Amino acid sequence: MLQQLHDFIKENYEQGNFYSSKEHPEYYRPKTYSTGQEQRDTRSDYCLGYQQAVQDYNSNRTFRHYPAKTTALINKFSDGRISEISAYIAGYNALKKEKCNSGRRL
Repeated sequence: MLQQLHDFIKENYEQGNFYSSKEHPEYYRPKTYSTGQEQRDTRSDYCLGYQQAVQDYNSNRTFRHYPAKTTALINKFSDGRISEISAYIAGYNALKKEKCNSGRRL
């Protein structure tokens, strides 16, 4: 596979398919991209999950299903590598549980 990649690059280079920055400076200008996260959200993952549940409930009165037990198990075996996801799901399910216990059926 690396040999194929090497051959591809070499062939295109020899055919002049690559440009230098002196020939075409417009291709080499630094570009800026917006990730939409210029202001970092400092709320906890639990709070983010809770807020998402509030938005879902207010928009259509239904909740999403997240595999909390499976995520907790994976988190345990991966030494906490997905603890943020587990916290998010815990927050989401907290509101879900509150609404179910308040007498409203889903």
